[in-house]
Amino acid sequence: MPNSIRGASMSSLDARNIRIVERDGKNWVQFDYHDDSAQVTRFERPLTRNALVRPAPNVVERRPVVMMQICLGGMRREIQVNLVDRHKLSSRMLIGRNFLIGARVIVDSAIELTSPPVCKGGE
Repeated sequence: MPNSIRGASMSSLDARNIRIVERDGKNWVQFDYHDDSAQVTRFERPLTRNALVRPAPNVVERRPVVMMQICLGGMRREIQVNLVDRHKLSSRMLIGRNFLIGARVIVDSAIELTSPPVCKGGE
């Protein structure tokens, strides 16, 4: 991978009260998502895998990974998302390269909130 490619490889979602539960012999993840209006939504997804994530130098965290449909502008993609409590961070979700690669988007870190979500249907 070229040195010019930076940033998180995988997308991360703010999740609270993360619990791994067994259902029909398989592991599922239950978690709460708090939106900007303080509304809490409970999600349950099959556990895809556990990922080792390096959020800072010399730090490694093990995080559950689930598949989620993400809407950015008018583009909807189903991707792997790792779950972690991000409530102290400036954004509830970090969009990683796993969403951006092949998505035909331009990223300008100097601006934000340039396109509202306009995806129809889904979750």
